[in-house]
Amino acid sequence: MKNWSNSLNPKSRGRITDPEETAKILKAAANGSYRLDRVVAEPITLSISSSFNCIRAFEKELKAIEKAIEHTVQGLNPIEYQVLKSIPGIGHVYAAGILAEIGTIKAFLPTMVHSLNIAASSGKKISQATSVQKILK
Repeated sequence: MKNWSNSLNPKSRGRITDPEETAKILKAAANGSYRLDRVVAEPITLSISSSFNCIRAFEKELKAIEKAIEHTVQGLNPIEYQVLKSIPGIGHVYAAGILAEIGTIKAFLPTMVHSLNIAASSGKKISQATSVQKILK
């Protein structure tokens, strides 16, 4: 068991947090599995290998598309893009999608200023909202 856990860490490049527990799970899976007939072992291995190759290719394409989206949006509305990305849960793809739909956050500026004026007249704290307004000017 110790050999398994010792070999897991370098193979996983340190991504496995508990090698001992993972080694136990792998050993249990190996003990509960059955050997494939030699006739089907090669086609199944080939199929699994092909699936992993497809996954790697899709991940590479996804990275290239995300990079192109980010590059395009950075050239159009870099400040607004950064403002949207600063909102928790909004990454570069969602920020780009929002900007693609609304064009510019500045279109909502009159509404935001009106809301700030109402908040200020009622005595509400508005420091964070005013900083957004300053960024958009």
